[in-house]
Amino acid sequence: MFYRRQAAPRFVIKPQSAFAYEGQSVKFTCRAIAIAAPTLSWSHNNQEPRESVKFMKRYHGDDYTFIINRVKLEDREEYIIRAENHYGYREEVVFLNVQPLPREIPKYRPELHPVHRREPLGYNVWLETIKSAPSFTFLLRPRVIQIRQTCKLLCCLNGNPMSTVKWYKDREELSKYNYPMSNADGVVTMEIVDCKPEDSGKYRCVASNKHGKDETSCVVIVEGTGETKEQVKLVHDLLHSGDRRFIEQPLKPTPPPIVTIHKSSGYSGYSSTTTQGQSSSTSSYIPKCDHLKT
Repeated sequence: MFYRRQAAPRFVIKPQSAFAYEGQSVKFTCRAIAIAAPTLSWSHNNQEPRESVKFMKRYHGDDYTFIINRVKLEDREEYIIRAENHYGYREEVVFLNVQPLPREIPKYRPELHPVHRREPLGYNVWLETIKSAPSFTFLLRPRVIQIRQTCKLLCCLNGNPMSTVKWYKDREELSKYNYPMSNADGVVTMEIVDCKPEDSGKYRCVASNKHGKDETSCVVIVEGTGETKEQVKLVHDLLHSGDRRFIEQPLKPTPPPIVTIHKSSGYSGYSSTTTQGQSSSTSSYIPKCDHLKT
């Protein structure tokens, strides 16, 4: 028996999210196979980038590469790579994280005449540790997906120490054994495999550590059978209205960092200073050295 859904394209090598500094080039590489040759395309804010010197597509056999040259800070977005033939389609969501170049890169200067000393010099060592509550820097966006497809939700998260991430559908917590989840390099993802109409609803991503918590949410609509009038209107607003407010949500202000400075001075001990906002506290410790008394 022939199933049309099994003849749809599938990614045997999925594209991965990427990080780049301003001015560098980025490549998203994937491999898609199908009984009927698929057509691959990519989109950004519901529009396919126009082929140019900046945006390029390359392919060799079943391998496809999407290239962005000389990335800018405004290119920091999510991109959807779509493989399609007349039996169906598959989509993969990736995120491009672009950061500004450092103001000044110190030049390497080798020491011409290294000096070897037997005794260590007396010097101060400063170690600055910055900790903060979790904060989402890229929020979840609403998704409209066809029945039997895979939906991937993506957001970006900052925070130190590393936050514990949980996903919820309405008020029910989702299990990682039923929904593939990942949290790496500040990019948090969750996949809804083989979407059904009952998968429609509001999804929340909640991150927490000992300094606080933050959350982001979005609406997922599975098109197929039984959509309500409210869902039909929301689909129209997302796909056809052209209004950015239905796609993007305003970011919350970043929580104040918690800076801890550790100072070590020779063999005398160490002290630490912790600062958050306008408040600060200082603690010091001097070890006992009775064996040095004469």
